[in-house]
Amino acid sequence: MKSKHFVFMLVMLLVSVSSFAQRRSSNPEERVDNHMERLSEQLELSDKQTADVRLIVENTHKEMQVIFEREKERRVLAKEEMDSIRSKQHAELKKLLSDEQIEKFEQMLANRPERQEMMPRRGHGKHRKHHHGDGHRRE
Repeated sequence: MKSKHFVFMLVMLLVSVSSFAQRRSSNPEERVDNHMERLSEQLELSDKQTADVRLIVENTHKEMQVIFEREKERRVLAKEEMDSIRSKQHAELKKLLSDEQIEKFEQMLANRPERQEMMPRRGHGKHRKHHHGDGHRRE
């Protein structure tokens, strides 16, 4: 009986973790508290269970934060590399352009929203829809 209850508790923990990821607080302790509140209410945890589950949730959140920070650093490095490549491209293009074209090119760059560069493009994942010249979409 205890093992069934424990398995049920773990399943609910996983469900809660996924729903928790959708409703993030900026404060890690507050996120853990909110998560624990939901688990305690939904699972009607005893005091002992609450203490044990809290340790698991805190450790899980710490591990996830490490991964998040690591990935954040990678994104920053990737952006720096792409900026460098883009600058090199711009310099090479300017060698081919007339003074008037360079002026227009620089104006284009100045008018480009910087935020667009940082946002992922839609439709470039593995489930994107392909357009074929006939105007019909095929998956």
